[in-house]
Amino acid sequence: MEEGDKRPLYWSEINLGFTCNCRCVFCTSASQLVRKQHPWAQPDALHAEVDRLWASGVNALSFSGGEPTLMPRFEELVGYARDQGFGHIRIISNGLRLADKTRLEGLCDHGLTGVALSLHSPKPALEERITGRTGALPKKLRALDHLAAARDKGRLPDGLSVKAVLHRLLLPLLERFVRLVQSHGVPDIGFNLIRPNDRPDIQDWVPRFSRLKPRLLSFIAQNEQTLGANLAFLDIPPCQFPWEVLSNPLLRQRYQGTHYERDISLFPAGSHGDAVQTFNWQAQRRDEYKSFAAACDHCPLRPGCEGVWTHYLDLFGDREFKSAPQTIAHALPQIPRRR
Repeated sequence: MEEGDKRPLYWSEINLGFTCNCRCVFCTSASQLVRKQHPWAQPDALHAEVDRLWASGVNALSFSGGEPTLMPRFEELVGYARDQGFGHIRIISNGLRLADKTRLEGLCDHGLTGVALSLHSPKPALEERITGRTGALPKKLRALDHLAAARDKGRLPDGLSVKAVLHRLLLPLLERFVRLVQSHGVPDIGFNLIRPNDRPDIQDWVPRFSRLKPRLLSFIAQNEQTLGANLAFLDIPPCQFPWEVLSNPLLRQRYQGTHYERDISLFPAGSHGDAVQTFNWQAQRRDEYKSFAAACDHCPLRPGCEGVWTHYLDLFGDREFKSAPQTIAHALPQIPRRR
């Protein structure tokens, strides 16, 4: 950030295009047709958008895709953003290309300050099944080692985290998953509940809340007692959390996380600056992709709830929204345990 810039930190995200070296089974970013027709936004359009965001008061950028590290001369785009004044530049990446330490160091040299790496299973075969990439898990873990080392040297001041899609097959593997990520030096893990879509095969990956809720309760208790990771579970309605989390501000912040106000710039045509679309993901998620079940009408938690993915209701109806939050006091006699 330019010296003397005292503006509050405000993040915005630029989606560079839909090209990716994975084909994750639950990816909702773009269709195969879009990926083939419009792989990347053009450099002049991207530079213009970086300039516009800086002039509008944004001072922190995330680059996403697709997979941003695949974009030709991506390091130069990071450097351009840094030279315009951005002191906070992070990427959302699957990490496969960051297994190359030289590539990571080059990005840091150009101004990269933070990374969120996507990982979805602690089992190599399942990660391959999810991503469509042979050997995906070892490569991602090697990237985590390089990233953790860079962070420990002060090269990633905006942090390093793992982002996982919370799907049905991950529920019984949560402890194994967290311990694996921790063993590679990363304590911060965010779980985003899978967003169902209208594909017929997606139902196999979506957990019913009747299975997710008890697992969530037991896992939060386990994390407080033994694991000690920094976990956040996003896009899960508050009624699925235990009362101890809902009633304790520290635990609520720890486990429900925060959906930051995030403006996204998208280049659907991948060509000219005037084709850019901008939207607020928080508002779009709430207004276009989520709904309330009939059982939510009189719920006391509704004022602080944005609902559930609409396609979840299409798949399973609202039968699982009739029970109140449960308690885990027997498992957490002295909450909050961690500071």
